[in-house]
Parts: sequence; C-alpha cells; structure tokens
Amino acid sequence: MKKGCILATALFLISTIVFAASAQNVATAGKTQNLTGKELIGKITSPKPGDRDYALGFVTGVYCVSSGQGMVPDIASSEKIVQIVKKYLETHKDVLDRPASDLVISALKQHPPGK
Repeated sequence: MKKGCILATALFLISTIVFAASAQNVATAGKTQNLTGKELIGKITSPKPGDRDYALGFVTGVYCVSSGQGMVPDIASSEKIVQIVKKYLETHKDVLDRPASDLVISALKQHPPGK
C-alpha cells in the first residue's frame, strides 16, 4: 500500500508540473485550475502519458480525500477507480461541465470500487 501511495503521489506531482508548464497553460500557471468533467475525460482518454498520469493522480487523490482513507490504493485499484470514473463520464455527458472532483465522487458513490 505504501509503495502505491508513493508512486501515485509522485505521478500526480510530476504530471501536475508538466501540466502547469505546458504552453496552453502558461497564462494560468500558479492559479487554481477548476478541472471540468470534459477536461478530465479528455485526460483519461488522451494518447499523452502525462495527461493519463495526471488523470490517474487526480482521480486517486479525490478518491482518497472523499473516502477518508487518506491512503492511495495500489496501482491495480487506482486503475479500476479511473475506469469507473471514465465509464461514468462517458454515460453522463450532460454533466461534463461540472467540476471534475464532484463527478469523481458521484461516480464512486454509484459504483464503489470495492464492490
């Protein structure tokens, strides 16, 4: 579990740095970014490894905070959580303009990863 926590945290931090430094986000670097569901599904399905890593870290982080576990699940569980969120976003296109964190929580309430 601790290795999964360290790895997911490292992936998230690295992808956050890459994301913030990318040319399309230079103007907003340093400001809080409110990721929408549309942007999150774009990152989950992106061919760019940095985008997918960012999505993995984001979804896993929201899961940890919202579940109160304070611990990142192992990588297999993290991937499962991302797939649950991806399926939810693909089937709820009418809410993709909402904050991604809210949509992650909704997805995991409807389809808890441990069940």
